[in-house]
Formats: sequence, structure tokens, C-alpha cells
Amino acid sequence: MQQNIFDGGPPSRLEVWLHLRKYDERRVLRLVLAMAAIAWLPIAVLASAIDRYPAVFTAGSFFADFSVHARYLIALPLFVIAESVCMPRLGAILQQFADADLVQESDRAQFAANLSSTRRLLDSNVAEGAVIIVAYLLVAAVIGSQQFPAWHRAAEGVAHFSVAGWWALLISLPLLLVFQLGWLWRLALWTRLLWLTSRLRLHLLVSHPDRSAGLAFVGFSVRTWAPVTLATSVIVAGTVANQVIHEGIPLLAFKFQLLGLVVFLIVLYTAPLLVFYPCLVRAWRAAVMEYGTLADRVGHEFERRWLVGAARFPEDPLQTEAFSATTDLYQIVANVYQMRFVPLDVPSVLFLVLVTLLPFIPLLLLAVPLDVVLKSLADFMV
Repeated sequence: MQQNIFDGGPPSRLEVWLHLRKYDERRVLRLVLAMAAIAWLPIAVLASAIDRYPAVFTAGSFFADFSVHARYLIALPLFVIAESVCMPRLGAILQQFADADLVQESDRAQFAANLSSTRRLLDSNVAEGAVIIVAYLLVAAVIGSQQFPAWHRAAEGVAHFSVAGWWALLISLPLLLVFQLGWLWRLALWTRLLWLTSRLRLHLLVSHPDRSAGLAFVGFSVRTWAPVTLATSVIVAGTVANQVIHEGIPLLAFKFQLLGLVVFLIVLYTAPLLVFYPCLVRAWRAAVMEYGTLADRVGHEFERRWLVGAARFPEDPLQTEAFSATTDLYQIVANVYQMRFVPLDVPSVLFLVLVTLLPFIPLLLLAVPLDVVLKSLADFMV
């Protein structure tokens, strides 16, 4: 099985077409610099040429626009870096299904067919073209429904865009959207592949110590999406920063938006794991009866031998292995009864929350006056 099954997809062909890389290789640093050179540098040069306040950081200045820097200097490179971080890890998770013998021999061919179909959909020319078309449709919707910073406009009071504004709308923003939509496409294919896998006759071990019938490794995919989550959060944080810093809106005014962002991203990247709920419930229902019966038999025999009506101990309690064997069995049965129906652990969710909130920490420090911070630190130390 090909480990890096998700190595590809939009906008890989666009990168090859722009001669930024060969199709079978990926140079991360080169791609990061190239994307910044395409998306940020031209509008920085063009906006500086027409900026009416080039020496000061005013709301109309390009260099005071936190949103544009967050999008094209941080978020876009993070989407590029995510390709070399997320794809190998997703491939390793899929490889584990075969290495752990979770897929039965009779279903190996179907599992391989599911991987092949996923690979075809990922590398589809139609998918890449659709992503580009949708990106420009979203830009068209933004043009008609959103107000833009002053550096987008050709002159004060003029409605039409400057050269910098057109570059941002026709090149930079679509490029960013193509990467975002490309990752959403990969997430959709990841969900589809997990769903197809859950429909196979998996060899689940309900007594597994991971308390997910041996599927806990699939839940680690939540952490795998961290670079993409961080990039998305950076985009939102840049927009919020403009309103907090330039318009004086309190950061707490965005608490519900921030809560919505956290909930949305958690649901987005944990929802694919729900496809295993039916098969885990079926396996648990069958196992809980069998293991419960076994625990009852061992427990009754233990009490009969050591407690009920025993005139004397049949053997030295300090030398027998009966107590440890019974304890070990009950621990296994406890694993069965405490099995999770979704292979998701709390630390992975908390890690995703932390990654989502990370870009807002500098904004919090910017919003709080320095003297207040120093006074708080002094009070804390005293």
C-alpha cells in the first residue's frame, strides 16, 4: 500500500504548471518563498507606491493592515508546510490498518480498491479545476459584498480598485482560497475513506487497552490537522486585529465569534471519526455479554474457593497467582465496559483548541496596555 496516499491534490498541478516544483517532489522552503513572492510581495510594492501615508501606520496604510500580512505571510506558508506534515501522517494512519491486521484477508482487495479510488479522486483534473473555479466565484462574491482597506482603491473617494487591489483580488486571494479548498477536498476524501473502511469486516479487539477496540491511532488524525487549523485561525485573527487595533473595538466583543471558530474547527476535524460509531457499537454489544459472562464465572469460582464456606485456604494466599490472575481479567473486562464508541481522546481535542487560540495570544497582548501588564506582573510577584 502507498503510504503517502494523500500526497497530492489541489493545488499540486497548479504548482507544477507554475514551475514551482516537479510533480514527484516537494521543496517546502522554495514553495513557501514562492507563495510569499506571488501573493504578498507584488501588492506590498504596488500599495507602497500609492500609499498616501507611507511613513506612518494608519488604517489606510498597507503595512498597517494586519489581515493581509496574516493571510499571505503566515497562513499561506502554513498551508504549504502542512502538505509535508499532514500527508505523511495520514498515510501512516492508513498503513496501520494493514500493519495491525485490522483488515481481514478477505477484505484486503476491497481496502486496496478504496485507496486507489481515493487516490484517483485526489489527483482528478476535474477536482483541481473545480477548486480554482470555486475560488474565483468566492472572490466575485467578496467583491460585491465587502468593504476593502484604503490601499485597495486607486485614490481617495474613488470606487474602482488600484493595481495593488486588483492583484490582491485576482491573484493573492484566489491563491489562498485554492489552498484552503484543497485541504477541504482532502478532508472530504479522508472522511469518505474512513467511512468505506468502517464498512469492512474489521478485526476489532474490544478488550484493547486503548479502549477504542484498537482504533485509537485513527483519532491521532485530529492532531495531524493542526497546521491547517492554525492557518485558518491566523486568517481570522488578522481580521480581528484590524478592528481591535485600528477601530478600538474591545477584544471581548469577539468572544462569541472566537467560541464559534473553536467549535467549528473541532467539529470539522473530529466529525470524520464518527463513521466508526456503528461498527464499534456492534462490536461492544457482542463483547460486553461474552466478557461479562466470563467475569461472572471467574468471580463466582473465586468466591467459592476463597470466601464461601471455605474452612481453610486451599493454598497459601501469598503464594497463589489466583488473585493477580483475577485482577488482570477484571482489568481486561473493565477495558471492554469502558470502551469509547468514537476513537477520539480528550488531549487531541484540547490540543486542537490550543492551536486555534494560539494566534489570538499576540492580539491579546497588543490589546492590553503595557503598563497594565507590568502592574499585574508586579502585583503577582509581590
